[in-house]
Amino acid sequence: MSETQKKTKAPISLKLQLGLIVSLFYLVIVAAGMYIIYYSSTTTYLTAKNDMISRDLNIITGNYINENVISWLTEYWKAHPDEIRKEKTKEEMDMAADTYLYGLEKDETKALLDSLTPEEQLAVAKDMYGMLYSGLSAEVTESSYGSIFIVDITEENRGFIYCEAGEIEDGSYRWDYDLENHPAAKKFLDGEADDIEFELSDDARFGKSKYYIGCKPLIVNGKVTALICLGYNWDAFYNDLTSNMRTMAVLTLLGMLVMLLLTLVIVNNIVTKPLGVLKDAALDFAENKDSKRVTGQIDSVRSRNEIGVLAGGFNDLVVEIDDHIKRIKEAEDEIRDLSNNILLALVQTIDAKDKYTKGHSKRVALYSRMIADRMGFDKDQRNKIHRMGLLHDIGKIGIPDEIINKPSKLTDEEYDIIKSHTTQGYSILSRIDSFPELAQAARWHHERLDGTGYPDGLKGDEVPLEVRIISVADSYDTMTSNRSYRKFLPQEVARSEIEKYAGTQFDPAVAKAMLEIIDEDKDYRLHE
Repeated sequence: MSETQKKTKAPISLKLQLGLIVSLFYLVIVAAGMYIIYYSSTTTYLTAKNDMISRDLNIITGNYINENVISWLTEYWKAHPDEIRKEKTKEEMDMAADTYLYGLEKDETKALLDSLTPEEQLAVAKDMYGMLYSGLSAEVTESSYGSIFIVDITEENRGFIYCEAGEIEDGSYRWDYDLENHPAAKKFLDGEADDIEFELSDDARFGKSKYYIGCKPLIVNGKVTALICLGYNWDAFYNDLTSNMRTMAVLTLLGMLVMLLLTLVIVNNIVTKPLGVLKDAALDFAENKDSKRVTGQIDSVRSRNEIGVLAGGFNDLVVEIDDHIKRIKEAEDEIRDLSNNILLALVQTIDAKDKYTKGHSKRVALYSRMIADRMGFDKDQRNKIHRMGLLHDIGKIGIPDEIINKPSKLTDEEYDIIKSHTTQGYSILSRIDSFPELAQAARWHHERLDGTGYPDGLKGDEVPLEVRIISVADSYDTMTSNRSYRKFLPQEVARSEIEKYAGTQFDPAVAKAMLEIIDEDKDYRLHE
């Protein structure tokens, strides 16, 4: 974007643009969701059906079940199943009307019924059956139930249906209703329920239809002996529901698809495409560091919102970053050269102190790098270990020359002075805060894995792995370098010493890597 464009065209708020788009899309989604939930929520439907079925079961129990009479009637109906279903004669209607059972206590009711003649008992039983059947039939018709029936669940009479109304071709009594295949009733048989239960299951009496079934226990003489069961045709409801849901789903999906496509087109033109250009330009610049190429890409962004402003600012930033990178690279090259020269000067100073071990620090650094490479260290880690190897003996600068170069055996006092090069080196290098590993290598490269080294008697993992690498490389070069009192040792001797002290003086993994390097050095080139 040019400076002229920025000055003459006021930016349009990206926040406002996206806010309008997201709000529109959100309103459509919410409206569609509410529409689907409102018309197709089976959970809401089932809750309403549960309440309705519970209400109807309670109505049936309260209006048509006389608790004082039911215990007598259930026994009588099982003994006279055919008779009670026959139509009442006028005489039986009169006898039933003369036998008033309501308002009596339980014992009074039983005494009255037992005192009746067989004809009067049959009349009363027919009357009660007729009232119950009419009541159940009215509930079936009013609430569109498939059936309502009362079934015995006692062990001796299990499956006997006292009364049944609904879509039943044969209304005669049956003794063989299979309660084991009735999931709601099965809960009562298994002692898992004591109140109204609901289940969705097949009902063999109506073919393959599924029925939403409710059961309420009928308590006779203090225990549940029968169940009042009713079923609502679930398949009929479900087929109608799914048909409506499919129509609504298709219309909703079409509407959402149109809105989604429209939203994607708008968002792509306003946001996605310009941001994609900026992303590609940023990745291109990160990879190629070519500010001219990136500037050409950014100029294609024509947005007059915050993205356009961002593109212009990014373009300026890229040019400035490119200039800084060039200057930083130049400074890095100068610093790297200076650092390398300083390191080499320090190494030469160290080696100049000991005429017998000239080149020792460089070789330790080389062997350390080789071990690190063998152990899978990355380039930066290998470079760090190389620096540690170069400066591990810097403390020898503070050791008198006459002790370092003494050709004869050192006294105990002189040996203690030699050993102090570790702490003197640490004192020198600990001031370099950016490279703390240099001071660690100087102080601990004579520590041993078993804790018998110096100066701190560290053991095991207390010594950093990089320092353990320096320790093996240092010991190897000491054995393979010429001394005032001996020539460098044969390769097999140096190898056997490292192998022998792996696990006590040396880290086993580091020693293993060094042994592999030695075994590959067939011509014994790795020595002074």
